[in-house]
Amino acid sequence: MNLSPRQLAHPDLPGALQRVLERTGVDPARVGLEVSEEAFMQDPVGADALVRLKEMGVRLLLDDVDADSSPLGEMTRFSFDSLKLDRGLIQALDNNDFVAEAAVESIVADARGRGVGVIAEGVESITQLERLSHLGIGLGQGYYFSRPLPANGMDALVRRANAPAVLIDD
Repeated sequence: MNLSPRQLAHPDLPGALQRVLERTGVDPARVGLEVSEEAFMQDPVGADALVRLKEMGVRLLLDDVDADSSPLGEMTRFSFDSLKLDRGLIQALDNNDFVAEAAVESIVADARGRGVGVIAEGVESITQLERLSHLGIGLGQGYYFSRPLPANGMDALVRRANAPAVLIDD
C-alpha cells in the first residue's frame, strides 16, 4: 500500500493500523507499506511512525529511488525491506542509456550489501526485463506484466500465472 506524506504524518497511523490488523487477523509481515523519501525526510512525526510500524512487523518499501536519491542511509536507519527503482530509470534502459544502467547497477549493489531487496517499477518492455534480469533484479511491476485490474480480474490473472505450461509439437 502506498502511504502519502499526509497519511504518514498522521499521529495515529501506527495505532490505526494496529487496530485494523487485530480486527482482521492479518499478519503484519504480510503488509507492505510504500513510502517516498520525501514523505519522511521532512517530517519527524512521519519518521517516528516508520520506526513504530517496523516494530509492529510491517514491511517497509522505499519508493521512487532514482539516480538522484540518497536512499542508502535511510535504508539502514528505517530498516527498509525493499526499495523500488523509479520508472524513469527503468524506461532509460530501453534507450541503451549506459548512465542509467550504471546507476541501477550501483543502487542494486548498495541495496544488496545492506540486505535490502530491489523491485523494478514501470517495466514495460522485454528489453527492460532482459536488462533488469542481467542486473540481477528478479522482481518487477508494470504494464509488461499487466495493466491495472479490478479485483475480480486478479483471479483470472493468478489462475493464468499458475497454469502449467503446455508444449505443442509441430
